[in-house]
Amino acid sequence: MSAQGVSVLPTGAKRIGMMILITVLLVLIVFSARAGVSYVVQYRTHAALDHWQKSPDKRPTLNAWQGMLDSVKEMLAFDAKNADLQNALARLYFYRAGNMDSSAKQSLQDYKQAIAGYRTVIALRPSWPYGYLNLLYNKVFVGELDAEMRDSLLHLIQLSPWEKNTLSDTVKVAVFVWPGLDKQSQQAVKSYLLLTSEKRKGEVVRALKESQLKDRFCQQIARGQAMSVCR
Repeated sequence: MSAQGVSVLPTGAKRIGMMILITVLLVLIVFSARAGVSYVVQYRTHAALDHWQKSPDKRPTLNAWQGMLDSVKEMLAFDAKNADLQNALARLYFYRAGNMDSSAKQSLQDYKQAIAGYRTVIALRPSWPYGYLNLLYNKVFVGELDAEMRDSLLHLIQLSPWEKNTLSDTVKVAVFVWPGLDKQSQQAVKSYLLLTSEKRKGEVVRALKESQLKDRFCQQIARGQAMSVCR
C-alpha cells in the first residue's frame, strides 16, 4: 500500500499488462492493414473488370487476368468471409468464361467456379440482391434451370422487386426462365412481372427489347391481359 492507501502494482504485473496492451495494439494494426489491402485488391479487381467489359477491344492477356485472380485468392486466404472479395473472385471467373476465347470445357468450368463463388456471396450477404442475380445469370449460361435457380429467382423478386440497378436484368432472367418453372412459381413470377410492367413500364419495355423476349412475355405471360407494354 502507498501512503495514500492506493495499491501499487508490482513491477512484474506492470510489464505483463504492458505486453498485453502492446499485443492487442499489434493485432489491431495488422487487422486494419489487412482490411485496407483487401479493399484495395477488391477495388482494383472490380475497376479492371468494369474497364474490360466496357472496352471489349482491350481484353486482358491471360497473364494479366491470372495475376488479378492470384491477388484476390491471396487475400481470401486471410479473409475468406469477405463478401466483396468473394464477389470479385466470382466475377473474374464469369468474365473469363464469356470473354477470353476459352475452350467450351474451360468456359463451363469457369461458369461453375462463378456459381460456387456466388453461392458463397449469398451465404455471407443474404440480403444483397446482386448475389442472387449473378447466380441466376451463371446458371442460365450453363443450363441449370433447377430448384436452386427457381428459389434464387423467387428470393430476388421478393428481396428487391424494383431496385433500379437490378430491375432490367431481373426482368430479363425472369421472362427467360419462366417456361421452365413449376406452375406455382410461374404464378408468382407472373404477378411480379405484370405489376412491374405497370410500375416501371419504360424499363420493362427496354429490357424486353434488349433481350428479344417481348413475344414470350406478351404471348405466354401477359396473354389475355390488356398490357400497354405489348401494344
